[in-house]
Amino acid sequence: MARKPIALEQLDDFSVDDETNQLFWHGKAVMTVISLPWWVQVAALAGGLGTAVSAGAAVATFFLK
Repeated sequence: MARKPIALEQLDDFSVDDETNQLFWHGKAVMTVISLPWWVQVAALAGGLGTAVSAGAAVATFFLK
């Protein structure tokens, strides 16, 4: 799909709904939802848990000296 830049004059075609903060272009809703694959979510969860365990171990060694 070919892409072209947006001119400054075309920025007036964007609008935002005051109640839902949904983005519109020429009166049509623009899809702004991003969904990650399951394996990326699992990797992020594992990284977060690993960081928490590492931080807990560092704090424990600080107080147990």
